[in-house]
This record gives sequence, structure tokens and C-alpha cells, in this order.
Amino acid sequence: MLISLCTPVMNRLDDLRQAMPARIAEANASPPVELCILDCSSTDGLREYMDELIEIARLVPGSSIVYKRIEGKRYWHMAKARNMSMLMGQGEYLDMIDADNVPQPGYIKALRESIYQGYKWGYVHKLCAIIFCKREEFINSGGYDERFEFYGPEDRDIQWRLRVRNGCEGIIPNDLMKNIYTPDDKKVANYRLPGTKHSFSKEMREYYLENVANNVRVANVGMEWGTWTA
Repeated sequence: MLISLCTPVMNRLDDLRQAMPARIAEANASPPVELCILDCSSTDGLREYMDELIEIARLVPGSSIVYKRIEGKRYWHMAKARNMSMLMGQGEYLDMIDADNVPQPGYIKALRESIYQGYKWGYVHKLCAIIFCKREEFINSGGYDERFEFYGPEDRDIQWRLRVRNGCEGIIPNDLMKNIYTPDDKKVANYRLPGTKHSFSKEMREYYLENVANNVRVANVGMEWGTWTA
């Protein structure tokens, strides 16, 4: 079963330099795995790094690195970037993993065990932004609500929706994922408007509360989602 690890990134080359060797090791330890990187117009040399990495990476048969770059984006859009990166993946299961997440030995094996137990979705304990989901179910659920432009509870929103649609979730032990420390100002550096994690989260929270109140089971209804044309 092909699993796709999907990462959207904008100007986070230093994090990926630390994370990619561990991801390659995990892809080789439990193939087949796709390592999908969506480059949102990075200006820090990410394209050159990925071109070189694809050339030199020693991946076992069945595993691969998939790199896609979208040009002309001045600002980061949380939900659009997440949706586009997930839809890059061609695996039966998709795994959202941020640039600063470093899988530890046994991570992919634990994902497979959770899938074999019958879970359509799940997340890493205490790192709820890292979700895995059956590709078909991700699409049927409408993906991430694309009103979440800024940092906020977009992860809680999609988790709530997947839980309502599918019931209980698989939980991956958090010792199987290392999180590289990233200063808050770096995390909010590429947004369209100035703000902090707290101010953005407070602004975006209304969408999450609205979806829960209205028992929304499918996001982005009536709109074309998973593209970034504006």
C-alpha cells in the first residue's frame, strides 16, 4: 500500500534540510512511500535543494520523491497549501506532515498498523496538525476548509469533521515524531497580513465554531478547492 507524506512549504528550507534524511530513511524502511513536497514560491533556494536531493537520494524501489512548485505566490495560505499538497499524493493514504516534522524510526510502520486495524484517519498524539487519512475520504470530506487562510484551528476543524464522518481515530505515539523548534515569528512570517499565532488563531476560530454549530460534514461545498489560482 502506497502512503504519501505530504508537505506544503514556503521558505522553510532549513527545516527540510534537517527533516528529509529521516523521511528518506523511513520511506526505505517501510516502502512504498511517496515524499511529496509542494513548494509555494519559496525564495530561499528550496528548488535547487530539491533538484539536487532527487538526484542523489537513494530510495528503494517503490518509494519516491515528488516535488511540485507553484509560482507567483507572495503570501502563504494555510488551507490552500495543505489541500494542494495532500492532493499531490497518489497513495491510498495521505499523511499531512509539516516542514519541521522529523519522523522517527518506526513511524511509517505505525501508520500501516493503524491502517490495517481499519482506521480511515488518525493523527500523531499531541501533534494534532499531523493527520493521516484515506485519500478517498479526504476528498469526500472536502479537505481543509479554505476559509482558514491564516494560522488557526484548521487541524481541529478537519479532525472534528473526520471524527463525525468516521467515528474513532487511530493515534500514533508522539515519540515517533520529532518537532523541530520553530520561533513563532518565523511561523507567521509569510502571511498576507501582520499578526501573531494568537491573533490569527482567534480570528480563524469563528470558522471552526461555525462548522461545529452547523454540523458541517463536507467543507468547501459549491467551490473549486485544492487549487490556488488567486
